[in-house]
Amino acid sequence: MCSVIGGAALLTALNTSAISQDQNAIARHCLAIADVNQRVDCLETGILPEVRSTIPSQQTPASQPNPSFDCRVVKSPVDRAICGDVTLAQWDAFMGRTYQQALRISKDRQALLESQRNWLTQRETTCSSVTGNLTWSCILDATRSRITAINKFATSNPEQSPAPQAANSSSLAPTQSGSEIATKKISNSPAASSSGSQKSTVASNDDGSSLIVGFAFLIGAFLAVRIVRYVWRRRHLTKKYGPQEAARIIAREVWQGMTAEQLTESRGRPAGIGREIIRTRTKETWKYGQTGKNRFQNRIYLEDGIVIGWKV
Repeated sequence: MCSVIGGAALLTALNTSAISQDQNAIARHCLAIADVNQRVDCLETGILPEVRSTIPSQQTPASQPNPSFDCRVVKSPVDRAICGDVTLAQWDAFMGRTYQQALRISKDRQALLESQRNWLTQRETTCSSVTGNLTWSCILDATRSRITAINKFATSNPEQSPAPQAANSSSLAPTQSGSEIATKKISNSPAASSSGSQKSTVASNDDGSSLIVGFAFLIGAFLAVRIVRYVWRRRHLTKKYGPQEAARIIAREVWQGMTAEQLTESRGRPAGIGREIIRTRTKETWKYGQTGKNRFQNRIYLEDGIVIGWKV
């Protein structure tokens, strides 16, 4: 239990800024997705479907890592770890392309530049302080969270706040307007009336503050449970299959050679299974995302419990 709490504290320190700014908006987008598989995928990984569709496939990784920077001049432990692992290098390269695209379309390039520099420093500090498989997981989780944050930053278009109503001051001077007369009447009102209005204002402010604090507490508790569950699942899958397979399962990937058990961990139980026995071999078709009678979005083919192909 202590190790799980320790892992939760690590991820909380790494992703505090991204969670506090983006988690609520991403959760709302995820819950609005009609397709059940995509909705669950979005809630589990925090990656929107439009972002996931551009993530490079890891089914056929390159023979040499090729991240977004030159591995010949790296000095930091985190950069060396990325240059030594194909999966981390692919995610870093995708993050770099996402960042460059965001710079081209962002309305506040300077803010994005500063945010990226701060994130690189934070990732280096946090992931350099852990060892073993936790370093690999720390870098991967940080990179994936940053991709989501960059896309959110690039696509956001905050409306300008309305200008203060100072322009109305021209109608108040130099003549004595109705608002001035009303102000004089209020200033001449009995003290008891003023005291009563102040008390009602304080009471309404207290009620509003209590609601905000309660809502923030519920959100914090929900995120804490999600983080603990995520850390526990990653540890369980890493211990069972190894760090790379665990990361691919959490990302809901399908690859040739994965077992039926790994497929269940990645995509869950199928909506239907077609089975055919030919001599000593058993062929199965696992069907996901039913859209109609005998209609499914995904079909994954297994032979003797091993994935041999799929149709999307």
